[in-house]
Amino acid sequence: TMNIHFKNIELLETLQKATLVEIEVGSALYGVKNADSDTDMLCIYVPSYNKLHSFLDLHHTLQYKDEESNTDYIFEDVYTFIQNILSGDSSIYFEALHTETLKNSVLGYLYENRMNFYNYNIVKAYAGFCKRDRKHLIPSVSE
Repeated sequence: TMNIHFKNIELLETLQKATLVEIEVGSALYGVKNADSDTDMLCIYVPSYNKLHSFLDLHHTLQYKDEESNTDYIFEDVYTFIQNILSGDSSIYFEALHTETLKNSVLGYLYENRMNFYNYNIVKAYAGFCKRDRKHLIPSVSE
């Protein structure tokens, strides 16, 4: 998934109105947030009629950087969110699936059924994630 950055306030407001749940991800989700960290919010929204019925399959996320609050808003429509969980495209979506924020939202049924999303693609995504981070955490470990 590629992030498309935008600065249009009208688009931001439209996406915020369509947002079903905002989940703090990134360093806060990993428990490593510090004073220098920005805030990353995954906003799961209902797509517009036009996006939903378009023949174009645009599966990119939209990202808005609020410089004033040092917050990145990452907008993902609910259908692509579910597709990305199943595909193992990014561990962020799978991790968001396990948050209390999702559990207590209108999308709580996804949390309640989270075990149905466990699959080979998720394990493979985490294996790659662990391999990458191992190099940073324990530089002396060889391949």
